[in-house]
Amino acid sequence: MIARKYGLTVSKLKALNNLSSNVLLTGQVLKVTEGEIDSTITNPETSPIKRSTDNFPDLSRANAIEVDYDVKLNSKTEPFRTSINLASKPINAVNKFGQRFTVTREFYENGQKYLELSQNGMVKGYVPASAAVKVPKNSKVIYLDAGHGGSETGAYSFGTAEKNLNLNITRRLSSDLRKQGYTVYESRTTDKAIPLNQRTIEPNRIMPDLYLSVHHNAMPNPGSARGIETLYHNSSIDEEGYMTMAHHKYTNLQAESKRLADTVQSYLIAETGAVNRGARPQNLHVTRTNDAPAILVELGFQDNYSEYKNLTSPSYQNKLIKGLLKGINAFLN
Repeated sequence: MIARKYGLTVSKLKALNNLSSNVLLTGQVLKVTEGEIDSTITNPETSPIKRSTDNFPDLSRANAIEVDYDVKLNSKTEPFRTSINLASKPINAVNKFGQRFTVTREFYENGQKYLELSQNGMVKGYVPASAAVKVPKNSKVIYLDAGHGGSETGAYSFGTAEKNLNLNITRRLSSDLRKQGYTVYESRTTDKAIPLNQRTIEPNRIMPDLYLSVHHNAMPNPGSARGIETLYHNSSIDEEGYMTMAHHKYTNLQAESKRLADTVQSYLIAETGAVNRGARPQNLHVTRTNDAPAILVELGFQDNYSEYKNLTSPSYQNKLIKGLLKGINAFLN
């Protein structure tokens, strides 16, 4: 903890102080820089070393640690500064929400950790570490949600529960996505119930590059409809009590969700030849409360017997998965 706080490795701290072990004694004096001696540690577990700043008026640079990992900004309130001077005026962080950056340096100021953010080899700004979440460096992140589960069966037609059709598609799709190098998270991999209000908690923490919820359709009048549709959120359809989260109004999240919906829908229709019910906005919890581009796909009407035969056919399921894969690849790449 002490070494990390002052931008040192443990071995460097031990070398500066001629230590042969990691054990410190109460009252022991430590050096944290060449020629600099810090004040006495009264409790090595809870009392940080107070560093002399005579030769380091800019603590940010003095404490900087060179690093190389990727993050996404997941805070709409933390300050984003374009200068390493933490007294400088921050810009509106919400405009950076969801963006991916490479962290090139870490440093501490007044006990708080900060990150230096870069894109394409150029420093773009500085944020508190609490404003970012680490993501895989060379992999896009996808979150798959298999609709329903457990006691919540979803539609039920011809002896088949929708929850099982949904899970079959997401499990096979996740396997193919991982083979292509994506990092994939899934809301469920078994037949378990997940409350609706919890389906976006984990993805909003992870900050995926896209969120895809898989469902199969049914109508009150069985057999009266057919086709595939893809749903996304748009604030124009908000109802009182179901208002869009504030950041939707200040970022391109709605536009990206629409682009994702249009892209996936077009590839699904191209691969399956199904009736095209289009991509359209609908007020759904999993898309409305999502911090990533998010869609819900209805892959067909399982209460229509001709579509049911397709939806339960492995060869047609392969077409659905191929369409989803192509749509995801086109959107992300």
